[in-house]
Amino acid sequence: MTSVPRSWDYGTALVVVLALALRVYAVECAVPSDMWDAQDYRDLAQSLVHRHEYARIGNSGWDDGLVHRAYRPPGYPFFRAGLMVAFGEGPTPALYFNVVSEIVALCFVIAAARSASDRRGGLIAAVLFAPVILFVTNQLTESVSLAFAAVLTWGLVDRSVWRSRAHAILMGSILGLAILTRPISVFWAPALAIDWWRSADKSARRLAEALGPLLALIGAWTLRNYLLFGTFVWSSTNLGVHNAAELHIPWARLTELRRSGLDEPRADRALVREVVAVAVSQPYETFLLLKQRLTDLFSVSESNCVELEYSRTHVYAESPRMLDILHYSVLWLRMTHAVGVVGAFTAALRPAREAERRLLLPFVVFVVLQCLISRGDVRLIAPLLPILTVLGAGLVNRG
Repeated sequence: MTSVPRSWDYGTALVVVLALALRVYAVECAVPSDMWDAQDYRDLAQSLVHRHEYARIGNSGWDDGLVHRAYRPPGYPFFRAGLMVAFGEGPTPALYFNVVSEIVALCFVIAAARSASDRRGGLIAAVLFAPVILFVTNQLTESVSLAFAAVLTWGLVDRSVWRSRAHAILMGSILGLAILTRPISVFWAPALAIDWWRSADKSARRLAEALGPLLALIGAWTLRNYLLFGTFVWSSTNLGVHNAAELHIPWARLTELRRSGLDEPRADRALVREVVAVAVSQPYETFLLLKQRLTDLFSVSESNCVELEYSRTHVYAESPRMLDILHYSVLWLRMTHAVGVVGAFTAALRPAREAERRLLLPFVVFVVLQCLISRGDVRLIAPLLPILTVLGAGLVNRG
């Protein structure tokens, strides 16, 4: 690292400033609106603020009148509720929260890339990450998930998780918050567990300090659901719906199960069993579905991401310049994905790149889990972007 001049840091700082300016400009040009999932998060946040309960009444056509109490994980609605209390219920605070989250993500991606290589690697990572603005005007979980994923990426590359009590508590807390925001974030757990096992002293105290806040956060949500439903729900109750439509089971089937007398988690489990039964009964079609999910996961196009199309037709419809910027941001994200995937293969083949090789396990676990539990698109791959950026920076920096 010392062989690279400190002047690279000035370039990195400039990229961070430009990234901030670009995101502020995007927010100022946007016409904020609640779309699909964002409506759920808004309703849940308002329920917390005004009724002091975590619940919403379905209004999506297929679930009209159903009361959902664990359909969405609680992380983002609680963040949104805090913003409502502090700054009001308009969309602007949520959008600027996204801006802050993405700049935090950028800083930790830079730190991870520098730790994996040198200052030049940090600058390359900044350049790869900074122009990606597809998520900043969505009132959804992507931006904050990027921040959590970037901190965990840095912790794994830098091996700082077990360095001190503060580091262990920080990483345990971040992982807990990440899981409560997006349950797919459990993909980090195997990599962190192996990193602890490979640490110099395998300190049981450090492990306990990391597990403490993690289990406290997940445990509080699980206990709440157990007291409410009499059964364990550690994440959410929408796994069945996430998979039903692609296997030709209508979402309204969940409503039928609920109205037959099943409560929320048991109806979701019944729907999951039906989904699994259909998948097992048609193995070739299921194989094709999983293959398509994998392709869609790394695809950046309107055809497999309605939210991206919505940004073009609604959010930036009145800003032609911003539409052009969005177009180039999409192209840049495609390039970042490609460079990151190639970087993963080269890191796997080159033992000398040990820091980057530590990111390969969460990379693989995420891809497998995501393909198994949900469709794939540019939004759903967001938690993987910090890993892809660091791997891509390593490839460009060292070949």
